[in-house]
Amino acid sequence: MKEHQQKALFSFMNEASKISEVMECYHMTGAFDILLKVCVKDMEEYTAVISNKLSNLPFVGTIQSVFVLTEAKRELGYDIQ
Repeated sequence: MKEHQQKALFSFMNEASKISEVMECYHMTGAFDILLKVCVKDMEEYTAVISNKLSNLPFVGTIQSVFVLTEAKRELGYDIQ
């Protein structure tokens, strides 16, 4: 994020959440401000989402991508006792 005021964060998150390929959007602590989980069919589509949609949103500073190579475990719910 270029700016970190509440208005900038919520504006970005609101606009990012409207992108159909964005499955999850989180405001984070640590090295990165926002975590987006994006679902696309291939790298060509991913490049289009980054180039044509995400990079054009307000207050975007830097976009850094990471990709899952192998999934060892995935839980979709929590056993709350």
